[in-house]
Amino acid sequence: MGIRRVGTAFFSICLILALVIGVVFGGMMDLWENIAIIAMFWALFAFGLIAGFLNFAKEDTEDILYTVAILLLAALAAGELSRIASLGFGNIITGAAKGIIAFVFPVALVLGAKRVWDLGTGF
Repeated sequence: MGIRRVGTAFFSICLILALVIGVVFGGMMDLWENIAIIAMFWALFAFGLIAGFLNFAKEDTEDILYTVAILLLAALAAGELSRIASLGFGNIITGAAKGIIAFVFPVALVLGAKRVWDLGTGF
């Protein structure tokens, strides 16, 4: 299995994991004393950094950045939707959005920096 497939598989698995962790633990984020919940979201952030570095191919960077941008916008829209949703359903939506943002944001940072680096070294 090539590194491109490993990166794509890792991204997909971690995205599902981020969704599940966000739904399960997202509603409890108001309890800042719970270190395990905060550690889960930091782990998602670390997985996002790893996923960003695993996608090495230059030709894939632009497609992944588009996908990440759509995921971030969808998560932000879901967060806004939770304001008008019922309390229980709103917590689920907000938690899922937090999990996705915690994972996808560092992917966007790494790939954006790699894209800028590639553009700068192309002169």
